[in-house]
Amino acid sequence: MALELGLRSLLSSAEPLSVEAAFTLLRQAPSTSASPEAFLLVAEGAIAVARHDLARSALVRFLEARPPKDQFLARAYFALGQVEVRTHCYPRYPRLRSRRQALH
Repeated sequence: MALELGLRSLLSSAEPLSVEAAFTLLRQAPSTSASPEAFLLVAEGAIAVARHDLARSALVRFLEARPPKDQFLARAYFALGQVEVRTHCYPRYPRLRSRRQALH
């Protein structure tokens, strides 16, 4: 319970350093105290602050836990798709990057 509250408070600030701290805290926690879904939350936070390497690591940790086929697994695949597109497609296709920036 205390771990989840700590993670939520770190992820609520939406800053790269706080997302890194949340991932470090989660990695160091005993496996019995951390739910696999917490890694998904960290991955989604890392995507929000453009830390795709951190997002990929958190998603791998989540998927290694063999989660049940539910909404969290669907969210993990969606997040993995976002990471792949942002790390592989945007650097290769500048027009996609400029369109994305125009939308935001």
